[in-house]
Amino acid sequence: MNEENGEIRLSSISIVGNRESGIMWPRALSNLVSRPTRYLMLSAKRASRGLGAPFGYAPYPPVIFLVVNNRCNLLCRMCDVGWANLNGQQPGQTDSTFSRNLMTRSQLEIKDWVRLIDDVARFKPLIAITSTEPLLYNDIVELIHHCHKMGLKVQVTTNGFLLERFVEPFLRNRLDILSVSIDGPPDVHDRIRGVKGAFEKAMKAIDQVMKRREGEAPLVEINYTICDLNFDRLVETLSCVKCDRLMFSHLNFVTEEMMKLHNARCKYSVTPSGLREVRLEAVDLDRLWSQIQGVKASQTAFPVKFSPELSRQELEVFYRRPLQFLNGHMRCNAIWSAGQILADGSLTGSTRCFDTARLGNIRQQAFTELWNGPMMREFRKYLRQAGGAFPACSRCCGLL
Repeated sequence: MNEENGEIRLSSISIVGNRESGIMWPRALSNLVSRPTRYLMLSAKRASRGLGAPFGYAPYPPVIFLVVNNRCNLLCRMCDVGWANLNGQQPGQTDSTFSRNLMTRSQLEIKDWVRLIDDVARFKPLIAITSTEPLLYNDIVELIHHCHKMGLKVQVTTNGFLLERFVEPFLRNRLDILSVSIDGPPDVHDRIRGVKGAFEKAMKAIDQVMKRREGEAPLVEINYTICDLNFDRLVETLSCVKCDRLMFSHLNFVTEEMMKLHNARCKYSVTPSGLREVRLEAVDLDRLWSQIQGVKASQTAFPVKFSPELSRQELEVFYRRPLQFLNGHMRCNAIWSAGQILADGSLTGSTRCFDTARLGNIRQQAFTELWNGPMMREFRKYLRQAGGAFPACSRCCGLL
């Protein structure tokens, strides 16, 4: 073994290293870390099985999700935060893992987010500003501006209710991707979101963005979350929306049964999630399958995808046997390939991840130190020893 200029050679394999983070990678992977688009194509599965995986190490992630505030302005039926809003629960006082992670007691200031962006800019991750409602964050435009100043692409995910007032600043600051949650035709969407006129406000703003943008930025995508209130309205929605791409996503959730099995086996506890006002048994799978086939047979001006892509048999497993993992979706990818910073600065595996899985805080330590720091490595190793996922992970998008 020879060591020269930060490079270690083992036989014919060239390994490059970043000694500050304590990680060594083959040169091919090092190149991918500096070019996250290619790394996304590589997929997180390779990262979870790579040279450093047994020791809990992972390349810097191609995407970092920022939860910039601890509030939302709607009452979405399939969301624990919406349920907390409906029942008057305040940040830091909610009763589910998901809402506790999102509705933190405190929030970072813009200076903290700027420091994070300065820290991670060298490996060029996509910055995805998401969860709760980011348009309620007073400094979101400044944050986007700073990301672009540092050469990073930015995605914002919003419910669209306040989007109209941000059309001009988003266009001026060249937002890269705008993701808007739309869950059906106007009547269905407004019922799910709990606010009359929510569909109209969101679609009016989307129309303005697409008419006024120069070139293709921002790319506008619509995300539709399938639940018991809209599973039979997918085809109808195609003619109600305007976008560059549409994603139909099956609901992420944790049932009571999943929680009990998980908490009996795992030191990181969870609560049920996503099912306060959603009844899985009310989803007629034959009708849903008919809708899926109808969508795929439709001619649209934009591409349409499903997440996850399920066969009819897998649809049965997904909704009726939630303890059963789907073939090909047996491992958590998020913890290896995506950073997630909560509103209070905590690093976690995913917003739906466990109460105790706060893996450091960017207020006290740089993200580049935390990513392969002791707590993150311990969590990855524990996950790997459990077979790559825990019982509560079976319906998480981090697998799918």
